[in-house]
Amino acid sequence: MAIACLFWLLDTLHAKRRMAGRPSLTPEEFGAAFYPGDRSTIAARVRRILDQQSPINLAKVVPSDTLIGDLRIDALDSIALAAILLVVEEEFRIRIEPERVQQIRTIGDLVDCVAAGLAAGGPQ
Repeated sequence: MAIACLFWLLDTLHAKRRMAGRPSLTPEEFGAAFYPGDRSTIAARVRRILDQQSPINLAKVVPSDTLIGDLRIDALDSIALAAILLVVEEEFRIRIEPERVQQIRTIGDLVDCVAAGLAAGGPQ
């Protein structure tokens, strides 16, 4: 248990160090700062989901931050990313196909996947 806590602490420090110097943004500010038009709302909703699912403060994330490497989403537990994707599917009422899941590496990839799913009106 102590080793798991130590790894979680190291992961948290890594994420904080990676985001140091960036401005803090609300989910809505994140969407507006990095995505034009309708994607702004999608990005804000995705960021809000990530905020709710992560113990790390994500106020300073950018679209190029990786879910596994930078945000250490996998450090929560072995199925954390799958759980986040299920919440995303439910929130946006889309289906993300397993082949597409393998392509989601960054926050931006996740936003693009959701936007494509909404545009297609079906599985993504």
